[in-house]
Amino acid sequence: MESVDGGSPAELEKQLLQIYRDFMTRVTKFDESVAAGNNFLTSFQQGLGFLRRPPLDRRSELFESIIKANETSRLNAYFDAGCFTNNRAKQNLVKLQTCLQGLHKHLNEAKTLLSEMKSFLELATSTIEALNEFSSASYLVNSQEHIADQGEEYASSVSLKLTRMEHIPLMASVYVMMKQDYVMQEKIVSALNMMTPSEELSSYCMMWSLRPYIDDETMQQAWKLIK
Repeated sequence: MESVDGGSPAELEKQLLQIYRDFMTRVTKFDESVAAGNNFLTSFQQGLGFLRRPPLDRRSELFESIIKANETSRLNAYFDAGCFTNNRAKQNLVKLQTCLQGLHKHLNEAKTLLSEMKSFLELATSTIEALNEFSSASYLVNSQEHIADQGEEYASSVSLKLTRMEHIPLMASVYVMMKQDYVMQEKIVSALNMMTPSEELSSYCMMWSLRPYIDDETMQQAWKLIK
């Protein structure tokens, strides 16, 4: 990750805005990865549900009438097997394995993106600190004279301290939310196996989809700062 280059307030402001955009780009990629993970989790639930489905109740009159109307030895064998073939079972087992691999890939990508978000947050903090030096006590001695000498650029740096400080708390809030979201997903993936109860799996899918740690209002505020 790049370090703060220093320079004039205008240059630092430009650098801060670019850091913020880069941070929010990682947030977008994180969201996209979460969506892909949700698809894998849903597919895992469907595949496991197929393997667990109960046998058909052949005592039903409707069921028996369907068999008699279309009776063949192959159809009878298929129904005797519970409408379940070895080939279909193998396909579902492969599907489950693919879903688990996709979920672990998501976790790896999300972990990398979180690390980059943290680095951008630290870089933005350093940039703000550099900006604050322009309006520190040493710069405010004979401020009227100094501002007159430096012109609009220095005056904008003083205002920048007030207007750009909101980037840091928002970035910090977003990072914490994303990290909590990731920890939840990591726990869900670690709990998945062939024996995971259906009710528990349904709860996992709901939690993954709802993303309870993500506050929509905070995210809206964060996106409004993109200019």
